[in-house]
Amino acid sequence: MGRTNLINLASQNIVALCDVDWRYADKGFDRLDLDIERLKKRIELPAPPPPGEAPVPFDPIRAQARLDRMVKLKTEHLPRAKRYTDYRDMLEHQKDIDAVMVATPDHMHASIALAAMDLGKHVYVQKPLCWSIEEARKLS
Repeated sequence: MGRTNLINLASQNIVALCDVDWRYADKGFDRLDLDIERLKKRIELPAPPPPGEAPVPFDPIRAQARLDRMVKLKTEHLPRAKRYTDYRDMLEHQKDIDAVMVATPDHMHASIALAAMDLGKHVYVQKPLCWSIEEARKLS
């Protein structure tokens, strides 16, 4: 899910990324090359549906926009973004962050969101926002 969110954010200025296991995260980023090639082929030559199956809606304009975001992410954002393994270090040292997207395991959503909001950052959090009423009250 994090990789999909990152692709959708490629129109923004991505200055930093945080992951506790960059070896695992890099495997997902390495797959971008394959995904880019597959999408290029799909745009160039849309495949007809198999006999007896309904056609799947395909919008080449949206597909091209997604391809452009994927290429921009791979060629511009990933090489340039500062990498962190601890969100606290990222928030402390990376002063040019305006907004934070939280795409982590559920139990970390509230603590990361709260730390970013305490610094006045805009925050987008995947659901669930939190795990308890206590966390919800802290975030409100």
